[in-house]
Amino acid sequence: MGVLFGSRRLSTAVLTGVVATLTTLMAAPAAYAADSWTALAPVPATGTGVEGLAAGATSSTLIVAAYGYDNGPGFDTNATRLYHINTNTWTAGTAAPLPVRSEEGSTVHKGLFYVVGGRSTATGTALADLVRYNSGTDTWAVLASMPTARAGVAVAKTGGGIYVIGGRTAAAGPCSGGEVAAVQRYDIATNTWSTKAPLPSARSDVGAMAINGKIYAFGGCTAAGGVVSAAEVYNPTTNTWSAIAPLPTAAAGFYGLAKSKLEGPEVYIVGGEGAGGSTLGTTQVYNVTSNSYDPGEPPMLTPRAEMGVAFKGGKVYAIGGAMPCCGISSNANEVVPI
Repeated sequence: MGVLFGSRRLSTAVLTGVVATLTTLMAAPAAYAADSWTALAPVPATGTGVEGLAAGATSSTLIVAAYGYDNGPGFDTNATRLYHINTNTWTAGTAAPLPVRSEEGSTVHKGLFYVVGGRSTATGTALADLVRYNSGTDTWAVLASMPTARAGVAVAKTGGGIYVIGGRTAAAGPCSGGEVAAVQRYDIATNTWSTKAPLPSARSDVGAMAINGKIYAFGGCTAAGGVVSAAEVYNPTTNTWSAIAPLPTAAAGFYGLAKSKLEGPEVYIVGGEGAGGSTLGTTQVYNVTSNSYDPGEPPMLTPRAEMGVAFKGGKVYAIGGAMPCCGISSNANEVVPI
């Protein structure tokens, strides 16, 4: 038997195959949403892990994870850890410039890795330093310092500039006080800084990501409200901030976000510190087009804040972190397809 399809008669077996293929294609969005996190080779550490490190993918095969607080010796480091995506292994790079630090911001531009601000257990202060790593030559360079020293900053790169957003002057860890609203732009070509419109409210430990020429900022801590769900978008052309849909779950302690252009486009806000100092394992995905958050995203295997976050090849990597504070560091290294 068979079914007449146009001018041809398809056998039952062929028809069954066609139906199965169509069913698979129609189910693709559900399969995408069901993608889960997978554990990778743990972050090298002398203790149980490293928190507050900076991370970014400088090529399709390499992620740089620099600085961070190692709870083995119990102080910040200037280590350069290199994760090799293809082999799921770690090696050491040239030590980053002093002072040691953690809770800094970072971004990648044309394969070069930039790290800015942070706090240092060596100085007991927030930092203004900007440094750059070239993974091709395994060398670091010291660049012009930003005008306002701060830790717990959000960093986003767009239009030839690196924007450093919010932060705190306190050096005692996430949400420890001295929140600022400052936004400053580093011009990559000229190695100079300029001041931009501040955040609508002073916040530290915010997350930010640039998409299509605009910068999206999420969550963080305020002096009055603790961990918040506030979210805004910044337009560099008009130098203005506008409110967007708030996070479903209030969160802070982000030192990196990720993005995808497959659907949306979208910003991935993973983990973080929740209200009351709780540890989050959530994957909150903001859809830029719909100004809404995708439901049902898979949680991380290891809930934590203060991770380094990198994205490359349709995957998000969450590296190290804290559970969520006070030196309870994690060496977890996990990945999820996006």
